[in-house]
Amino acid sequence: MRVLCPACDAQYDVPDRLIGSGRRLRCARCDHDWMVRPTTPAPVAPEPDAAPGPALPAAEAGELAPQRLAPRPPAAGSRAPVGGLGLWLAWLASVGAVLLAVVGLWLFRAELAVAWPPIQRLYGLLA
Repeated sequence: MRVLCPACDAQYDVPDRLIGSGRRLRCARCDHDWMVRPTTPAPVAPEPDAAPGPALPAAEAGELAPQRLAPRPPAAGSRAPVGGLGLWLAWLASVGAVLLAVVGLWLFRAELAVAWPPIQRLYGLLA
């Protein structure tokens, strides 16, 4: 069966036996999840008074059973979410870098004023 991703129109050839009565698929191109139903109607269940049919082998029954999608690993080049201690350390490093820059601007104001005269207006506002 030819399956099209509804989000990006990527095409896939999926064997009918893997789709069964319906199956959730995930696009390899855009990671969109959607439900695929067979194009032919599913077989009608036998009526309760009818004799039961032959049982499916375990391998075939496992293929037709609905399966839960496993979480995908992050794509190459994507960043893992940062949280907890790592996030606090990143904030502290950022604040420390800004404070260090401000202290450096103040301590080396004479050298900076000689090297770049327009900065004198900034120091005039702060003093």
